[in-house]
Amino acid sequence: MKYIITEEQSRLLFESDYLMWVSRRANKEALSPYIRESEQYFPTLCQEFDYAYEYMDAVIMYGVNDFLETQDEIVSDKQLDEVNDIIMGMCEKWFGDELKEVYRMTCEEYNK
Repeated sequence: MKYIITEEQSRLLFESDYLMWVSRRANKEALSPYIRESEQYFPTLCQEFDYAYEYMDAVIMYGVNDFLETQDEIVSDKQLDEVNDIIMGMCEKWFGDELKEVYRMTCEEYNK
């Protein structure tokens, strides 16, 4: 038996595939080691960043990129930017306050 679906239904099917991939693979527990490891890229964070938000954004960006590089599933180039944005947003919610606090505590003495 064959089914005929419209282009719109097909788009929904394929777009939801990568969203399901994100929901299955990108969770706080899976991303935490990548975020922690990416903090090591910035040993002189007080000299490299003027604001806590800049530091947080850089750490999350490196962590998410490292995470996506290790995944077996292939996400199309068109979807990669959207997947990256979704995961970055999730990481900001999960790790943002903690990373900004690390910056503030570390750089408090440096900025005096």
